[in-house]
Amino acid sequence: MGIFGNAASGSKPTDVQDAARQWKLNLKGEERKLDRQIHAIELEEMKAKKAVKDCAKRHDLDSARILARELVNSRKAKERFLITKTQINSTIMAISHQMASMRVAGAISKSTEVMQAMNRLMRLPELGETARQLSQEMMKAGLIEETISDAMESVAPVNEAEADAEVDRALAEVIGGIVDQAAPVRTPLPAQAQAAAEAPAESEESQVRARLQALRS
Repeated sequence: MGIFGNAASGSKPTDVQDAARQWKLNLKGEERKLDRQIHAIELEEMKAKKAVKDCAKRHDLDSARILARELVNSRKAKERFLITKTQINSTIMAISHQMASMRVAGAISKSTEVMQAMNRLMRLPELGETARQLSQEMMKAGLIEETISDAMESVAPVNEAEADAEVDRALAEVIGGIVDQAAPVRTPLPAQAQAAAEAPAESEESQVRARLQALRS
């Protein structure tokens, strides 16, 4: 049960002020979660860059490119989290502004600004459920209309050429001239010995890719 129970209306201004403080605390809690995710991605990005460089030094550009693609995807996830943080801050500011106006007026009034901010939050996958719960509280408090959209933001179709270009840029950024400076490739080992020699590196690269994918989910 929410702050206002099952009441659809009749909330007092003091009740709404108390609830607004809790709404902002909840949103700040979501912001801290995003900060932790961003930090975790940044740590894994550092490991991924090292793995890309190691692949380049072995002249294993196929593996380096796979890791570079994961690096690009993780950067996009981090950018999405940063945008979500911006939307959270906008919502907190909208709530604070409306509460200040309510203290002056002495009565609850519906807020288009808060409703628009909540609409934006509900379209973000990271905050969909939290935003739905908060919007229900706000509707019961009489702060917004019952017109909140819960449609998630649509994912733009992937342009393969642009995606490949992004991977190329990330690869060039990380490895620079490493491939040219690396020692010449040694004479290939017998198949079994070569597989044994490469297994630890391949395992480490797989772990880095898996961690980056998990952080984006």
